[in-house]
Amino acid sequence: MNDLDDMDQALKSFIATLAPGKKRQILRKMANSLKSMNQKRMARQVDPDGEAWEKRKSAPRAGRPNKMMAGLRKKIAIDVGRDSAEIGFKGRTGKIALIHHEGLSDAVSDGGPKIRYQMRRLIGVTGGDMAALEALILQNL
Repeated sequence: MNDLDDMDQALKSFIATLAPGKKRQILRKMANSLKSMNQKRMARQVDPDGEAWEKRKSAPRAGRPNKMMAGLRKKIAIDVGRDSAEIGFKGRTGKIALIHHEGLSDAVSDGGPKIRYQMRRLIGVTGGDMAALEALILQNL
């Protein structure tokens, strides 16, 4: 069992004892914190393991931001349920994020040539993230 599974089990036990309103409040704070940590990593262009993303193969075009995934990182969505919280991408943004996260092939434009995108891990949980989430929970008891 890995640390994330251990933390998940401990959190489920803890969350089950909370009142519904307090539970959602803590879950929302956790999701927002994890979203922020992942956005900062994306801005630095590193994956959750700390490795730098491979550079673009071609130079950016005029009007195009130099930072990769600049628009994508702003579209990380949060979904808070009764007993869980998730962060990720939805809709068309989710498809684009999946292609980059997994390093899949896709058409550059409608009817255009397909290319294989470099794998760039966009969202993940590190040991530091887990420590920050544990501290957040303790602050909100």
